Amino acid sequence: MKALKRSMVFCLALILSVAFTMTVAAAPQAATGFDLKIDGEAVAFDGQTVVFADGRVLLPLRFLFDSLGGDTIEWIAEERVVVLMNNETETRLTIDTDVALVAGEEVQLDSAAILFNDRTFVPASFLNALMDVTAHVDADSQAVLVADNARLDHIIELMAAAESVDHPPMSADMITYAQMTMVADGITEEVAMRMTGTMKLDPANRFQHMSMITEIMGMEMASEMYDDGEFLYILMEGMVLRMPSMLDLAEGFAAQHSPIAGFDIARQYYAGLRLTETADTFTISGNMIIPEYLFTDFFDSLGGLGDMIPDLDDLDMDMEIRFNAPINFTMTIDRATGFLTYMSMDFDMEMDITVDGDSAFMHMVFTTNMPRITYGVEFDTVVPADIVAAAISLDF
Repeated sequence: MKALKRSMVFCLALILSVAFTMTVAAAPQAATGFDLKIDGEAVAFDGQTVVFADGRVLLPLRFLFDSLGGDTIEWIAEERVVVLMNNETETRLTIDTDVALVAGEEVQLDSAAILFNDRTFVPASFLNALMDVTAHVDADSQAVLVADNARLDHIIELMAAAESVDHPPMSADMITYAQMTMVADGITEEVAMRMTGTMKLDPANRFQHMSMITEIMGMEMASEMYDDGEFLYILMEGMVLRMPSMLDLAEGFAAQHSPIAGFDIARQYYAGLRLTETADTFTISGNMIIPEYLFTDFFDSLGGLGDMIPDLDDLDMDMEIRFNAPINFTMTIDRATGFLTYMSMDFDMEMDITVDGDSAFMHMVFTTNMPRITYGVEFDTVVPADIVAAAISLDF
């Protein structure tokens, strides 16, 4: 059991270190538990529901049309047609078809509109065609996100302007608190964890260095990480692991989805963000979707770590990681400099681990803050030669 607990602590600290750097047709069924956000603000569904049909989530048309300030809506029963007027534009939608007529022009939808319990349900793409909004359904987090396009354009412009600034090297203090439920050997424990550390980033050289102390279950574990844009080096428990750069993977993903490096903020995900502005700063808050490919191969590779951990080299270890929801984050940026001045993140994660047949489960909810961020800090941007020489490569 001691080996099992220590393995869990090791893997947890390793995972968090990395995380910080970066259908078959069926009858429609009502779905519960979905939340609605309009322009980043929660809106009560007021007894409404969403519907699953043919593997897609469909939305209640009248409720959302009214919530977004649409003008008029009419149901022509004999034709099974919905007629909507918005800003002097007529839109006609026939039930069980995936084509809408907007101002007389055909618009292809990604699924057909349906009737369910005498109400019309439509795909998010219909709202995008009908009104000047971006609508997106995130089934994993059970969120319906809708935002005015002019507001989204403004957020994108603010973020792009901040990213375009040549930032000097920065240093950020990091503090993480976590509350966990751990089940091992039939015993359930409530466990608290604290992580403290410092992250240093040199944007010009694409170099990152992080040092952390993890305190959990009466144990204290130090870890250190270097990312030089080519490789990520993690120092822990007397060994050095080397894997592909998280900076490089994050930039590759961002190049596909957005000009903002490091976040999956394709336009559809902007719909769930909240924007707060002052004369000197702006604050973005909402959900950050973790691109699965950044972590899937990494998590799979951890299954073979049992033979690398000192004193545990004879153990057979396997593990599985699940993020229960997107990361909820807040970041404040200075308008004049484009500098990040504050950032916080909330995670909800589960971990299964098996060591020599002993299994354990952990559910963890934690918050990490960067309460102090300093720019212009000079530091060495080369990975020490002895660390490079001692590294054990994890092949993805």
